[in-house]
Amino acid sequence: MSERRAGLLADILSAYPDLRGSIRTKLDQAPRDAQLLILIFLAAGIGFVAGLPAAREQALAVEEPDALTGVLAGRLFAAIFITPLVLFALAALSHVAARIFGGRGSFWSARLALVWAVIVALPLLVVSAALDPILGAALGAYGVGLSTILSTVAGFGFLWIWAVFLAETEGFRAPIRVFALILVLPAIAASIPLLFGA
Repeated sequence: MSERRAGLLADILSAYPDLRGSIRTKLDQAPRDAQLLILIFLAAGIGFVAGLPAAREQALAVEEPDALTGVLAGRLFAAIFITPLVLFALAALSHVAARIFGGRGSFWSARLALVWAVIVALPLLVVSAALDPILGAALGAYGVGLSTILSTVAGFGFLWIWAVFLAETEGFRAPIRVFALILVLPAIAASIPLLFGA
């Protein structure tokens, strides 16, 4: 079992210098959806643990006796049930959008691209989540600003990794265009209700 974990950690670390090569390797390995789901649960579990300090801060702000239990229960429910559904739906939407622009991948390859991007970006997201309460407590308002910058950089890092993986799985040459599309499509979707006065 430790050999498998060391293999996953080695895969994550080796992905950074060659993102396209990393996703090509995963495409060649052709993991089944069940294996992708296990990776999602792993990422969600690690994210849950990394978010414990923030959950504590959130519970303290509520000032209820059982606030921590409620916050942890909600976060655990989201990690186990909501995260996989959201990721699979987001992967499907990304594939549909890619098909509109000439993508040649599949729904499976879009799921692989997103799940592997989450796994590869996990170190960035965990460091950001772990440093958030530390920076806030140690540096006050400056720490909160620094934490926001760090979270933003980690978020854009994840989006870039996903864009590179999606570009490779859909057959696009320029990941920068995919990255731009990932940034623009949510803004367009959010503005649709405004256009119709809803």
